[in-house]
Amino acid sequence: CEYVHAMGTGPGGMTEYQELFDRYPRLMGGFVWEWLEHGIHRPLPDGGTGTFYGGDFGEPVHDGNFVIDGLVAADRTPRAQLADLAAVFAPVVLDLDAEAGVLRLRSRLDHTDTSRYQLSWRVASAESSVDADGLDEDGVTQGRAGVFAHAPVPPRGTAEIPLPPPLLAHVRTPGVVVTVEASELDPALPALAGWVVARAQVVTVGAEVRPAGLPAPRILQLDQLQLDEATGAVVAIGDQPVEAWRLELWRAPIDNDLGTGWDRPETRPDAETWAALGLDRLVSRLVSLTRTPDRVEIVTRIGAAATDAGVTARWTWTAEAGGLALALEVVPEGGAAAEWARVGVSFALPSLAHDVRWFGRGPGPAYPDTGQAAHVGWFTRSLDALQERTVRPQESGARADVHWARLALPGGRALELATPDAVALTVRPWSTETLAATTHDHLLRGDGRTHVVLDLAQHGVGSGACGPGVLPDYRLTARTVRGSIRFTLDQEAS
Repeated sequence: CEYVHAMGTGPGGMTEYQELFDRYPRLMGGFVWEWLEHGIHRPLPDGGTGTFYGGDFGEPVHDGNFVIDGLVAADRTPRAQLADLAAVFAPVVLDLDAEAGVLRLRSRLDHTDTSRYQLSWRVASAESSVDADGLDEDGVTQGRAGVFAHAPVPPRGTAEIPLPPPLLAHVRTPGVVVTVEASELDPALPALAGWVVARAQVVTVGAEVRPAGLPAPRILQLDQLQLDEATGAVVAIGDQPVEAWRLELWRAPIDNDLGTGWDRPETRPDAETWAALGLDRLVSRLVSLTRTPDRVEIVTRIGAAATDAGVTARWTWTAEAGGLALALEVVPEGGAAAEWARVGVSFALPSLAHDVRWFGRGPGPAYPDTGQAAHVGWFTRSLDALQERTVRPQESGARADVHWARLALPGGRALELATPDAVALTVRPWSTETLAATTHDHLLRGDGRTHVVLDLAQHGVGSGACGPGVLPDYRLTARTVRGSIRFTLDQEAS
């Protein structure tokens, strides 16, 4: 049976299905609809190639972009959800138990043992040299990586493998990320040699996750926070201009937001619910702006015309650890119970970032019910590489559980953020409104700015375009949301 639909951003909820398949022998899995997107490539008038779908050829009857629903793009480029599916379908399951000092391995193989897999480990920290994929470059020479042997585990068997002494020491050391991976070793499959099929981690990193070797951040004082006195919006942090500062409760609808889902046929699509609440046309009104020597407190009321539901946002700024720290509280007010797409701080920088570095999950994207392939580490990506392009533009590309990030900007600038709460970080060269208004990827144009959204909470993505909607645990019901983010500026770009 088809059980999830790989259209646009998604599908969400695959892990919960796999847990059922593992728990009940009568369930043996299902099909993902589908493998390949059926877009048709055509040359563009100004050069290059665009991907087209139903309605683009003058046909009177069509399914629009409903044929754009594959794990692999029409040009056979693997999409992010294929990596997630591989993680969900992992042939072995690993659990790294630091307290017990063992690696637990459970085989999902039905006919062969695990001798085809190699178990390796590595350690990364803020002080170690980290490459773009989050791997420790000098780990081998410093005893921060290795391989350990294990007796083959029979089909559907389990094992507890003692950790080698060097690895055991690392998993009990503060300030590190320890990763254990099972990778292909089968000599009969040389093309797959080294392919990681399963991963487990122990993270003991505390507050300090900023990589060593970066320029020291500037010391910012509270009077360097520049505000629009009429709205309370931030217009500059130090000498770094900031534009379009606002609270974001909406996202450019993904394909799954436009369907009801098999499990909620009596409800309207999430995108319609958000539109009825006016989340795509919010207006902010300044209630109060209070300055004291040690803090700036702003209260705004945010809502849409013709609706009772809205939120009160309290933005409290202080000078902390050399930067300007924001404590944000968002409280729903009035109206019936509502659901939001996100609760995020959205703003734009008036130039394009060269690249983004972050500590959190990566290197690929993740939403509350996706991102099974994403793991914790230090990562670097160019602004272009951060984008998860979909044939019909929509919300995509968030990096989850981010505690630190650095945006390298022209002119020797770099904006950094740090948070103990973890945010979902989205950085792109176009706004949410542009995403929502654009019908085809080849028509998507940046505006020369870097658009940033820091989500304190997010709604899941589900599979509702043709399948189950967002599961209850991943639905963002209107509620009080709090979070804190510290902003700093580098003295110069590295």
